[in-house]
Amino acid sequence: MKDKESVFAILDSKDKLICHYEGLDDFSISVSANIPTEPQEGGTFMSYDKVRNPQEVSVSLIFGGNIQKQIKELRVLEQRINSTELFCVITPAALYKNMALVGLSMNRSNRSGGNLLVVDCTFQEVLSANLKRGKFKATNKKKTSSDKVDTGQQPNSFLADLTGASKGPALSSRKENEMKRKAKESNNGRREINVNQSVDYSDS
Repeated sequence: MKDKESVFAILDSKDKLICHYEGLDDFSISVSANIPTEPQEGGTFMSYDKVRNPQEVSVSLIFGGNIQKQIKELRVLEQRINSTELFCVITPAALYKNMALVGLSMNRSNRSGGNLLVVDCTFQEVLSANLKRGKFKATNKKKTSSDKVDTGQQPNSFLADLTGASKGPALSSRKENEMKRKAKESNNGRREINVNQSVDYSDS
């Protein structure tokens, strides 16, 4: 739609009319802010103490006497109020953007024999905030006496669990070699004893 600033209109994000109404009437806007109600220390009043509320715009949509057309457009408005669509309310004085349809009320007008339908639409501004996201670097953890100590133990493997292998702590290669050496010496000692026992000490 060209020359938006010269007309009254309610457009969606695709620059299409909110519905096929025949006219607009009774335009009003409400702007307010909140301030603390409790006493302020030292009577100071800072900028962050005053918070602006979303703007509210009320517009009356007028529909002709065709009942079937009125019912069709009312269904469109019901779909609009149940959605998250945002609209732009255009007036010759200002544009009101990011407006959500939050209220509908209907009444019959005395004009044209009571067949004229007037739908009061309430729009509320959706405020946005720009939040800055910062990146934080994790500091290196200082070493303490509770740091991990190598005990020579290794976690049990999944294959060992399946085969029923020992789940005890693994021995270091040095200790394992020491045990093999002692076992070898023990076997050699037993072999010498067996040899001595096999000698025949009977008189020849």
